[in-house]
Amino acid sequence: MSKVKRIGANRKIAIAEQRAKRPRRVKKIGSAGIIAALIAAVLFAVYEHSPAVSSYVSEAVKSTFKSKSELSAEFQIVNGSAQTTLLLKTAVDSLINKSDSLSIKKDAVIKAAAAIPEIERLSVKSGRDKKTVLRITERTPVALVLDGGIKLVDKNGIRFNAAPGQYYDLPLITLGSAGLSDTIKLETFNTIKKTAGNLGGAFFRQISQIDFSDSSSVNLIFKSERTEYTIGSNDIEKRLGHMKALRERLMQDNREPVHADLRYRGLAYLSML
Repeated sequence: MSKVKRIGANRKIAIAEQRAKRPRRVKKIGSAGIIAALIAAVLFAVYEHSPAVSSYVSEAVKSTFKSKSELSAEFQIVNGSAQTTLLLKTAVDSLINKSDSLSIKKDAVIKAAAAIPEIERLSVKSGRDKKTVLRITERTPVALVLDGGIKLVDKNGIRFNAAPGQYYDLPLITLGSAGLSDTIKLETFNTIKKTAGNLGGAFFRQISQIDFSDSSSVNLIFKSERTEYTIGSNDIEKRLGHMKALRERLMQDNREPVHADLRYRGLAYLSML
């Protein structure tokens, strides 16, 4: 009997000890909550009554959640035609739409510009108002090329599209199998241009069409003339000199053959109507 009383007494003592500890634990947790609430209240008061702090916080939140259009507006494109500017803007917007970050790397923009044939070079620099300035250097055409449609070609043989509605006072070149490659080999064209320049400043500008379809010869047609001149593809400089002399002689005689074949040394075969 005494043993049962002793067990009951121990139980009561343990319960009393637990109850004694409980208020102190609640009090400790309550103090931490009060401190956190006070800190939050102070920070809210500073945010509400300090324009500088509230503005800083707002800008930080805003920059974290930039829209795609805001990020696109940070790029300023200069020196490009309307067509090239639109092509580059479309490429940059595509990069932005595919990106999960809040910025676009410079190398990615330059790579995107390199895929646009009309752009020869692109420089990327920081501008005013936190804008990134994209400065375009467009390709300069030296001729028109018949390539399924009319395209332009630059000094390096790179094809690119002509601007809609734009007039180009350039010779039209026709290609054979050489036109199937990505770039056009312009060695013969450049030789003709250089030699024609040496023969007289206006001589090259009078050329309307140059046909390179046959690798062994070159056909030329001049503006406002119907005569087609054929010369061999070798020894271009001398053959162009002979062609110029023959053309001037025909103009003096008021003769305009349909075809003049100068592929044979010292001879000119004329086909008249």
